[in-house]
Amino acid sequence: MIVLFLTTVLFGFANQEALNTFKAEQDAGAEWHYVGKTVPDPQAKSIRWDGHIYYKLKMPVEKTEEVK
Repeated sequence: MIVLFLTTVLFGFANQEALNTFKAEQDAGAEWHYVGKTVPDPQAKSIRWDGHIYYKLKMPVEKTEEVK
């Protein structure tokens, strides 16, 4: 039980900046999309698993068009 708690706390602390960015983008309307095992974009904030990403946070098309 303690190991699970410590793992969760360490994950949150180590990825705090990315998690805050994800939350802000989700609040703005972005949604998670499964992209399969993909090499991450070095410019994008991401949480990697074995050097790859599996989900990408994207704005819906209508939200993207509103920004333009």
